[in-house]
Amino acid sequence: MMTAFADAVEAILGPVLAVRGFILDQVDDEPDSGGRDLHVIHYRSPDCKIQVYQSSREGETNAMIAPSDAPNQLGLNAPGWQFLTTFTEQPAGPIAEVIEKARLEYHAYGEPLLWVRDRIVKYFDAAHVGIAATPGKD
Repeated sequence: MMTAFADAVEAILGPVLAVRGFILDQVDDEPDSGGRDLHVIHYRSPDCKIQVYQSSREGETNAMIAPSDAPNQLGLNAPGWQFLTTFTEQPAGPIAEVIEKARLEYHAYGEPLLWVRDRIVKYFDAAHVGIAATPGKD
């Protein structure tokens, strides 16, 4: 049985990931080491993985990409996992302004999974190329 978060990820992100060749791989709803809520939904394709997570400790919902041999663990703590934007040009300007703009964008969505969906649509192609070129892959 999937949790409400996993169901929402499948409903909102499943179709976007499916057209990119991903299938649901694993649902991990185990609390983190401090007992806080943690949900990590793993998807796999023939050449890479994507995870969508909701972390009470980090206070965020986001997605990460990794080579196909990366472990199914929260990417913040596991080797191989990268944020989708790692492989794109980073915004210019003072870091405080960049962070504030990103925070406002995130909160403007209301539903964080819609923000994650739009980031996958926007950044997946560059992230896919970047992760394929990552040394030590496979």
